[in-house]
Amino acid sequence: MKDVTIHDLLLPEAEDGQVEIQHADDFADESLGDLAERINGGHRGLQVATRRLAGHVAQVGAWLTAAKDKCQHGEWLPWKDDKCAEIKERTARKYMAVYDGLASN
Repeated sequence: MKDVTIHDLLLPEAEDGQVEIQHADDFADESLGDLAERINGGHRGLQVATRRLAGHVAQVGAWLTAAKDKCQHGEWLPWKDDKCAEIKERTARKYMAVYDGLASN
């Protein structure tokens, strides 16, 4: 089995940034061993990506928590809505909960 690099785990992207999924028929000539390598490598890539994503979520949660701690009572949501409008309140609270869960361990 060959060593799988992070480059091997990345899916090709189209010009618009969307991930291109290859059709199962594209692998008709590959051996089961080669497919197993792809499957296991892809799975490892997902594990790495999941850990990285969790880290990003927790970091954003930490920043949101720090911002909330600096705000007076009742000022945080208006501040968040003004300065971080892309992040809905429910999402912000979920990010903060992930951070709280990791910080308490």
